[in-house]
Amino acid sequence: MPPPAKPVGHVALWRHLGVPVLETGPAPFVLGVGNKPAPYGPEDMAVLERISGVFAAMRAALLYRRRERARVASVGGQDWTAGIDGTFRPSADFLVALGYDPALPPDLSALIAAEDRPAFAAAMEGAADGIPLSVDVRLATADGRVRWYSLFGSVDRDERGTFQQVLGIALDRESERGLSDRARWLASHDALTRLPNRSSLLNHLAEIQGSPGGGSQIALFALDLDKFSSVNAKIGVDAGDRLLRQVADELTLRLDAGDLLSRTGGDEFCLVKHAPLTPAQAGQFAEELLSAVRAVVVPDEDIGFLTAGIGISLSASGPRPETSLEQAESALHMARAQGGNHFAFFERQATERQMDEIRLSRLVSSPAFWDSLRVVYQAQVRLSDQRIMGVEALVRSDLSGQMGIGTERLIATIEDMGLTQRLGRAVRDLVIADVKAMGLTDEELPVISINFSPVEFADVDHVRDFIAAIKASGLNPEKFEIEITERSLLAASEALDVVQSMLQQSGVRLALDDFGSGYSSLRYLTHIQVDKIKIDKVFINGIETNGRERRVVESIIALARGLDAVALAEGVEEAGQARLLKDLGCEMAQGYHFCRPVGRTLILQMIRGNG
Repeated sequence: MPPPAKPVGHVALWRHLGVPVLETGPAPFVLGVGNKPAPYGPEDMAVLERISGVFAAMRAALLYRRRERARVASVGGQDWTAGIDGTFRPSADFLVALGYDPALPPDLSALIAAEDRPAFAAAMEGAADGIPLSVDVRLATADGRVRWYSLFGSVDRDERGTFQQVLGIALDRESERGLSDRARWLASHDALTRLPNRSSLLNHLAEIQGSPGGGSQIALFALDLDKFSSVNAKIGVDAGDRLLRQVADELTLRLDAGDLLSRTGGDEFCLVKHAPLTPAQAGQFAEELLSAVRAVVVPDEDIGFLTAGIGISLSASGPRPETSLEQAESALHMARAQGGNHFAFFERQATERQMDEIRLSRLVSSPAFWDSLRVVYQAQVRLSDQRIMGVEALVRSDLSGQMGIGTERLIATIEDMGLTQRLGRAVRDLVIADVKAMGLTDEELPVISINFSPVEFADVDHVRDFIAAIKASGLNPEKFEIEITERSLLAASEALDVVQSMLQQSGVRLALDDFGSGYSSLRYLTHIQVDKIKIDKVFINGIETNGRERRVVESIIALARGLDAVALAEGVEEAGQARLLKDLGCEMAQGYHFCRPVGRTLILQMIRGNG
């Protein structure tokens, strides 16, 4: 009797259930999907539940084969699992390593030393909550001794998110090899997704480029999740981490033998496909990857699901592995410019500026960049007696400076990457540390002005945290000033009353920067109290020769006086400008004529020297 014909319906159902389609031969059964004349009853649903469970098990098995086995092999460790009951189950090879006969396994519940079972149980509970399992335990060997192992694992769940088992690896800590294996694994893998990291990817590309013709036989797919920082902020870091692990799992299912998937940054992945692909084939595979990302459901109705951008490079040519990756990331930059859920191919005509932007984005994503941040201070003087009444805190990075990248462009990149609040917190903490180290009394300390972006000023929680950090440091909030632009007033229009109330209650001052150069903010000045209005330097440059600019400056000074605010002129570079501003009634000024931005030590000397 001939085998039954392969049905069409089951493929659609499998994909609907979110599991890989495994075409291994004629299907032994036929499922009718959507053609049942009557509604599904309890028995029908029970059958479908069982089928779904089978598919979920197949998915877990496929992930295990493609992911866990490869990782175990990469570090020479042993694999193990643990089910819902929490019992530690070593693989057959692991049992042999412990001296047991796999055909006559020991009492599994007694394998972990009694003293270490609570730690293992706690690690299992954490894994169920989404925390990668990492714990050191002693395992009983067949000859009656114990041996230390480091266990690493992650949870495998079914399509409903239900805990199924923990899949893990174990590294021998007592042998020299075990210690080096563990260190090597930690150095070459991402702890969250357990994928190879950027360093592993570059080593892999270097090996390929070193082989004859190897570079022409691969394709690189650089993938970046669209607006993931906003998703992370809305659903929380823990839920965001779970989404990243789900993305890693979905992408892993699309790997073929020899392919490599790595996590290269916060929400960035790179897939190396070992096959010479035509542009059409690469585009089709990119669509599959985009579909895989969209299969990850976000636990927020307003967001729904994730999308991504993909940059494709169809050759790994170049003097360095980094160049190959930069080509794919250059294409990713072009994909982002098209909006979400797009892919683009690398073009050798990509501008040098695009490559610089890629390098800058990668720099900002590195811990070294955040460690390189420092703050410099520029004096704000009272024109009547040249006394320093305030200082503006300005952020700098030595690493970006070495790349020849200015502060404005650096901050614009940080804003594009959704890291504005993180930068604000970093600057706040650096300034607080500097002010405390100065050791000045309230009478000696001038007002410290810190710039807030529109995103920061519109974020009520961010402003609240800023005030709380100052109070927690023991410093006087009245000695701090938030400096915003006119654009910030527009961005924070809905939260303006709340932010204003918090600032007034805390004593933190408010300054309006670059007044007159941007949007018309006169309407907002009737609703919010500012302590200082900073006149944009574009009006100061020609104040000595241009009568119109001088009259504009006079008007702004009069406006500030009428609003009980201090008028401060920015960008004062000449003594004549300073004298004229004083004659016009401007109270304060700031610029190179008085002081260039300097570090904490020099500004402290200037403050103690009374300017």
